[in-house]
Amino acid sequence: MLKPQEIDLKQLGSMLSRRRLLILAAAGACFALAVVVNLITRPIYVATVSVEVRKEPNRSPLTGEAIASDQWQSDNIAVFTAAELVTNRTLLRDVALKLKERGLLQMFARRGQPTPRPEQTETAGGDGSPGGALNREIDWLIGITTVKPVRDTRLFNIEVEHWDPRTATSIADILAGTYAASQASWLASADSSRAGEMSQQMEETKQRIKKLESSLNGSSSKAPVILAEQLKQRTDAIAGLSESYVKIHTDRLAVGARIDRVRAMMRDSLRNPGDLPVQSETLDGLWRNLLARQTELARAREVYKDGHPKVMMLVSELRTIREGINAELAKTVSALEQEDAVLRQREKQLQAAIAGQEARLHQISGFLAQQMTIQSELQSSRVVYDKLSTVVQEDQVSGAVRYPLVRVVGSATVGSKPVRPRRLLNMMLGIVVGLMSGTGLALLQEYLRQTIRTPIDAAEQLDLPVLGMIPKRT
Repeated sequence: MLKPQEIDLKQLGSMLSRRRLLILAAAGACFALAVVVNLITRPIYVATVSVEVRKEPNRSPLTGEAIASDQWQSDNIAVFTAAELVTNRTLLRDVALKLKERGLLQMFARRGQPTPRPEQTETAGGDGSPGGALNREIDWLIGITTVKPVRDTRLFNIEVEHWDPRTATSIADILAGTYAASQASWLASADSSRAGEMSQQMEETKQRIKKLESSLNGSSSKAPVILAEQLKQRTDAIAGLSESYVKIHTDRLAVGARIDRVRAMMRDSLRNPGDLPVQSETLDGLWRNLLARQTELARAREVYKDGHPKVMMLVSELRTIREGINAELAKTVSALEQEDAVLRQREKQLQAAIAGQEARLHQISGFLAQQMTIQSELQSSRVVYDKLSTVVQEDQVSGAVRYPLVRVVGSATVGSKPVRPRRLLNMMLGIVVGLMSGTGLALLQEYLRQTIRTPIDAAEQLDLPVLGMIPKRT
């Protein structure tokens, strides 16, 4: 027996030469199996249709202003998103229904058998429900459909595999056409919805503008210009009244101070008559008489005693003069009190007038702020209305000249040769696998054999030295 670690190239070649029939038999068997696989495997054809995702307009059709950014990332995203939407189950459901109507749904067909009718495919399956059968048909469509974006373009290819070239072409065309139609329908629906919303917003804005205009024009006396003039007049009036109030308040305080001084004079008989806060001829005469009698009394007391008739007469005259002064001062206090009362009344009237003017000023300020707010809202509403009108016009113009964003580029095409099975590749793989498996079997047999064929085998098996070799007869 030959061990693997002692095999050299010459021995390996000799061994493979002895086992060549086994190797050739294994290679032939694998080649025949590849031929059988090629014969029994149904040929699959691929139909390809190209779809273009057009670029949305990025400028206004009326003003020419940019309305969207122009970036290659957004273009790639749009293409890849469109490619993913092709295998959407909702879209494939519509495709499956169209294929049923045309009798092209052949997911259960076999070679040589007719295509099943729609009512037969609806009941096929485990649960027998139409929904379950439709879901299996959608899964089948997903399995045979491949979407491949084309590099550096706005195109993607839809590839459909089927054993019938015409069926594959029809499925690809129906799938691409259904997708383009669904995108066009969605775009039209979005435009219609957008137009309806914009029209509704325009109408609401228009009604708001009318309401604000009626609020401004409802009363001419509340016009901002008139209110501003009234506000200025009220402010000037309040300033004049405040000035008068300050003057009268000052006068009242002065009158109060004079009353206090007169009353203090009445309580203090020894106070200097020159400190009187009021001046009158009567008081001046009485003060002069008082001073004259006091002088005479002082001189009389120097000559006469207190009980003398002369002194008694002068004291009586002094008493009479003081009583007259007090009576005159009482009249003065009464007059000053009346003046103080008048000033207080006038002060209250001015306070009430100022309060009324301030209330009216506050009211006018509120009206003016309200009118300014309404004007601001009116201006904003007009700007919004103009903007909405411009957008609606742009939508109308763009809708009139809008082209579909998704376009099917031509009809589906199918190759003249099937993509599967790959006959030449299968046969080459069969030969390679056969040679490898035959070589492996030969090595295995050589490893398991028990015969002695070489001097090395004899030395290993018998544990004896080799003395010589007898050549084989040729």
